[in-house]
Amino acid sequence: MTRIVRAVVASTAVVAAALSAGAGAAQADYAANGDQMHYVLRSNVKGIDYLSWYDGRGVHQTRSDQLFKHETPKWWFAKWTYTSRGANYAAISASSEGKSNSTWIECEVWVNGVKVEHEASQGPYASVYC
Repeated sequence: MTRIVRAVVASTAVVAAALSAGAGAAQADYAANGDQMHYVLRSNVKGIDYLSWYDGRGVHQTRSDQLFKHETPKWWFAKWTYTSRGANYAAISASSEGKSNSTWIECEVWVNGVKVEHEASQGPYASVYC
């Protein structure tokens, strides 16, 4: 019986450590002046219904009805990099124009070569926020 109790306590500690590490990592999308902010957006459909991000000066940018510029055999993608010049936040959000249940979209935010955010979504007009 004590082995089971120890196993439960040990697994609870591992889960708690993983959750607290994830909570701390979510704060890492703040960028300091001079940081390299890198955004990646991928989808299995070419059209983006809505796109929003912060540029290197910290100015909120939005676009609608955009097309991905790059293609691989499996997906469409866009990526761009800014050097922070006064920005203190790195974030992106987007929604796909795909109408089917198999539509997917994902985003990543990297700051100084470290991936600080990743999110994926699937379904009609799938949306992500990183």
